Amino acid sequence: MKGLSVYFHIPFCKTRCRYCNFNSYSDLEFLFDDYASALRQDFYSFQHRSQEFLVQTVYLGGGTPSLLSLHLLEEITKSLKGVFHLSPGCEVSIEVNPETIYPNYAHGLQGLGINRISLGVQSFDPQVLRRLGRGHDVEQSIRSFQFLRRAGFDNINIDLIFGVPGQSLPGWQRTLESALALEPEHLSLYCLTIEKDLKFKTEQSYAGELDQVLGERYLVDEKTQMEMMQLSQALLEREGFQHYEISNFCLPGFQCQHNLTYWRRGEYLGFGAGAHSFLEGKRFSRIEDPKRFIAAVKAGQLPLSFQEELSPEQELLEEIYLRLRTNSGFEGLDWLKYQGILERKQFLEKMERLREEGFVEGEGEKVCLTNKGRFLVDSLILELV
Repeated sequence: MKGLSVYFHIPFCKTRCRYCNFNSYSDLEFLFDDYASALRQDFYSFQHRSQEFLVQTVYLGGGTPSLLSLHLLEEITKSLKGVFHLSPGCEVSIEVNPETIYPNYAHGLQGLGINRISLGVQSFDPQVLRRLGRGHDVEQSIRSFQFLRRAGFDNINIDLIFGVPGQSLPGWQRTLESALALEPEHLSLYCLTIEKDLKFKTEQSYAGELDQVLGERYLVDEKTQMEMMQLSQALLEREGFQHYEISNFCLPGFQCQHNLTYWRRGEYLGFGAGAHSFLEGKRFSRIEDPKRFIAAVKAGQLPLSFQEELSPEQELLEEIYLRLRTNSGFEGLDWLKYQGILERKQFLEKMERLREEGFVEGEGEKVCLTNKGRFLVDSLILELV
């Protein structure tokens, strides 16, 4: 049996965050039951092949999966286990928001076989939370973490965002220290990015809230962003955390196995509105709109919106980009496979130049990014290929 990771998408949120560019929707509570039913049917569309695979990781992402009742989550997870074989010790993660977690709910998640939590705190600074439009306060973040811990969860990630307009370096340090005080096993740190034309509500005390397209002048400058990441690296590594991927830190033995599947170009299946899959060299995704997704499933259709077989050029770019994101980097490429696309001599010369400039380290074809290089990974990849 081949290893496989499974993702399923819960696209619902109580309110949509100002910076969010994910496939998520608010005010659709009336769809919860129909969506859960469609999601279960979506699993069964793969039942004819499920015996070929052993599921090693499961991830419930969103959106806000913890908006669903425990009853609906139980139906979804039961259906998943009815279709797929889960490996012993299978990592089962769920994304939750602080305002949705209470003692009974936390214990209920534990009872469903979920063994890893990703808690969307984003900041321990009230002003930053307000600028981001989050639906919780600092106290709720702390209480929700404690509820989860008391329920028996011993693998908890905290999501944090830096580079928020108005955020200072000392303020970011205080957020990191507040997170560390809770003693999580994993931290994910993301620099705020605003997609083109995405509207971001900014607060102005004298004029209420004003909608405006967020331009560069509103963002924290790149130098401060880099200082924030460097501060994070120094502080977390001093506390025993490993910087095992550009945005992710963990205590030894607590890497997110599901995300490692992505970074190692492993195979995964995504179910639910907008979910992506990569299987046998093909990439495909499901219909994004939850109403259209439900309608397609009810009509007995496979709810796909896109599929492609990756070209050698796409495979090369992905392989270099994803391998370099991790602290292990990569050791050589299949030059025969990429013959005519990338010349080995030219590639090694470019790599040597990046090594001299302090962006990568290692010898020959075995390289990984330095702390300096991690911050510029996108532009470095373009230089290499």
